[in-house]
Amino acid sequence: MARREIKAEGKDVGEAITKGLHELGRRRDQVEVTVLQEEKPGFLGIGSKPAIVKIIEKKWDSENSTPMKVRPIKKNFKGAKGKKRPVRKPSRLTKAPKEPKENEVQKLPSLEIQNAVIPDNLKEPMNVAKESLIKILEGIGVKSENVNVWWDQKQERMLLTFDCDSPAIIIGKEGHTLEAIQYIITLIVSRYFDNPISVICDTQNYWRKLEDKVNDEIERAVKMLMRTKKTYRFRPMSAQRRRYIHRYLVDRTDISTASEGEGKWRKVVLRLQTANTNQNTTITPQESLNSQINQAVSYGQDTQEALRKMQEEQAKAAMAAEEQAQTEQAAQTPAPVAEVVTPVQEAPVQEVAATETTTEQK
Repeated sequence: MARREIKAEGKDVGEAITKGLHELGRRRDQVEVTVLQEEKPGFLGIGSKPAIVKIIEKKWDSENSTPMKVRPIKKNFKGAKGKKRPVRKPSRLTKAPKEPKENEVQKLPSLEIQNAVIPDNLKEPMNVAKESLIKILEGIGVKSENVNVWWDQKQERMLLTFDCDSPAIIIGKEGHTLEAIQYIITLIVSRYFDNPISVICDTQNYWRKLEDKVNDEIERAVKMLMRTKKTYRFRPMSAQRRRYIHRYLVDRTDISTASEGEGKWRKVVLRLQTANTNQNTTITPQESLNSQINQAVSYGQDTQEALRKMQEEQAKAAMAAEEQAQTEQAAQTPAPVAEVVTPVQEAPVQEVAATETTTEQK
């Protein structure tokens, strides 16, 4: 049987071989290819030459051989070890989508918060905060129910709890939408006070779960601080959580809290406060007043109480300064040192002179 032979051209060698195989109706392993001319791009298309190849069919039949036979594929094919091919599992994309989680009912706060006595100056602002929250949720298009307002005495903040039909919309990514709602209500309520007061809105127990984790972290930090006696630094966190840690440890007289850093890297630092440090550190009256003003602003204390404390501190500082001046004046009252020393120096001179006269008489 004669072998067919053709020549094919193309932009490159690969294209020329593809055209030749298509014309012969053969695969690449069934032919022999000889490159007669490689492609030349030329300059701006001038002088370019195509690639030319010669394709010859391989000799399949000979005098002592027979044409190659194709073996039929067995249905129950087994591998080399006699094992059947594993059946492919369906793709994960074919699985049915998971059902959305049911809305979690907002839990009531602790008994301490439920039984807290609400001051008279907070009753009206708390009602305004509750009505403002309901109006904001209605404006967003979310149905709300079980809206309650509480007073957290330890944290000195208003706590608003509620249930809604679309908690994912209200909470937002990492609680940013919920923080925005809290900020708006804080601005509305702050007109009743000279200093801003903290407001927390919680649904689906979002803040409650986060604060439970922060409580565990605070307990671990306190244990490590008492064991190692070294400064402990929390991870960077938002202003709301930093304030929560400050208020959580406000009753610990042996531990001092402070915030350091800037922007999103700001964090809370715990230090062990000992008696030696209190004796060595001297605080001026102005510094003490500034610290009380900052504390009143950050914790939302009542203005009258803050002013009363400032006046007491200022009176104590004035009394301490007056006592110190009196002690210094009393120390300066004795006679000068020169007047006391001069008679002491003359006495030995007279005795020496007297002894000299006695020896001369003898």
